[in-house]
Amino acid sequence: MSLARNTLVQATLTLGSRVLGFARDLFLSARFGQGPMMDAFTTALMLPNMFRRLFAEGAFAQAFVPIYGGVRAREGEAAAAVTASEALSFIFAVVAGFCILLQLAMPWIMPWLLSAWRDDAGVMRAAVTAAQLTMPYLACMTIASLLSGVLNTGGRFALSAGVPVFLNLCTLVPLMAPSFV
Repeated sequence: MSLARNTLVQATLTLGSRVLGFARDLFLSARFGQGPMMDAFTTALMLPNMFRRLFAEGAFAQAFVPIYGGVRAREGEAAAAVTASEALSFIFAVVAGFCILLQLAMPWIMPWLLSAWRDDAGVMRAAVTAAQLTMPYLACMTIASLLSGVLNTGGRFALSAGVPVFLNLCTLVPLMAPSFV
């Protein structure tokens, strides 16, 4: 596969993701409006996205890909598979433990993050619940990041570049559905 083709695939899918992300934000705003529930929702998503940059796409990905690629080049596919499996086990255990800790601590963390609505028990309850429900996204994205590194090292770019498109579509579908409430 040529550099130009890989670049075109990556750029096209990234552009698609950005356009669908913009549409997602428009539909979120239309569904929730501007106010406490939208603040609760965006704050709940802020935490796993912030830590995703650290665990999944930050230091871990930058350390894993060169090690995996080196093992694959020197020792072959079988040794690289063992390296990926060990890395997956380790990072998943760390991130899952971290997610559980954050979920348990969320009632104490959320009033600091969503201080404008600190005195509104209903908004706080919704924000805490939403944040607790969104934290597993961090573990899933960490696994996806590791698997993307494996695919990219093998010269397969389309699947890892297409995942954000799929995520935005999965978010858009329920937002576009008629409200029955």
